[in-house]
Amino acid sequence: MSQIQGLMQDVTIQLVTSLLTVVEVACAKQEQDKKALDQDVEVRIAKLWNLESPIEIVEFYELIAEDAKNLIRKAIPLEYRLKPPDAIHLATADRLKVAEFHTYDEKLFKYSDLTQTKFPIHRPLAKQSTLALPPSNPLEQP
Repeated sequence: MSQIQGLMQDVTIQLVTSLLTVVEVACAKQEQDKKALDQDVEVRIAKLWNLESPIEIVEFYELIAEDAKNLIRKAIPLEYRLKPPDAIHLATADRLKVAEFHTYDEKLFKYSDLTQTKFPIHRPLAKQSTLALPPSNPLEQP
């Protein structure tokens, strides 16, 4: 989650995702694990999609559906199995001519060559500043 928060704070990039993501991010893993809904989690998820969010939602429409179908078909001779939701995300990115595609699903990395724009696919990596402190010596007194 910290990587995503880091990406959301990086003003040098624009985050876009398919409308499908609203359904995919219906709950948090902690809710699934505990088999209990958490109102605070629901509020945090809802903030991802509000107007002030740095994430732009891209509508799913017929051309993206056609592109997604074609990606699924192009994967078959390579003996890849591209799931429809993943194909929709890749097709959306392709339509937008994104610079890069971020995902935690490493199985998707191999699909870059099937896209029209051949965008790189990799794990999210946020530019986060780090704080370096000198090593502390427990024997020194302030």
